Amino acid sequence: MLFIHKNGKFYFKYILLALVAMALYILFYIVSKTYLKFDIPDINNNLQENNIKTGQIGKANACFMILSENSRLEGVKSTMRQIEDRFNHKYNYPYIFLNDVPFTQEFINFTKAMTKAKTKYGLVSKEHWSFPNYINIELVNKNIQEMANNRIPFGSSLSYRHMCR
Repeated sequence: MLFIHKNGKFYFKYILLALVAMALYILFYIVSKTYLKFDIPDINNNLQENNIKTGQIGKANACFMILSENSRLEGVKSTMRQIEDRFNHKYNYPYIFLNDVPFTQEFINFTKAMTKAKTKYGLVSKEHWSFPNYINIELVNKNIQEMANNRIPFGSSLSYRHMCR
């Protein structure tokens, strides 16, 4: 027999539990279809109205911040060309250039000529560009020399170390 245990006892508690679970499921289904109607905005209409395929509506409040030395102009030009060709020519996000020394006029002229977007140039203060007082300068110099000996890229560049901090 289907609902009889091998000792002859009925499985009433299991049958009752299954019926209660089924009743709760049916009740939840009816309530969710009748009373719980969620008002989900149609994102596709918003995207079509704004002619944006990425899912973002509007332009982000952002900029490109580039920390560079004057001597890295060729690398900056290459980077900006890629950004402008692939993306920023459509959106014109501004560029902010930072350095520990004033930018040369050559750097400013070339970077301004690379984009239609606004460009700004700033200085990083000495207190933010140099080592704090509690740093052991002898140990720093020893490690920089070791990195240079091991041919680690920019290993001998103290300026690069400050920039990465």
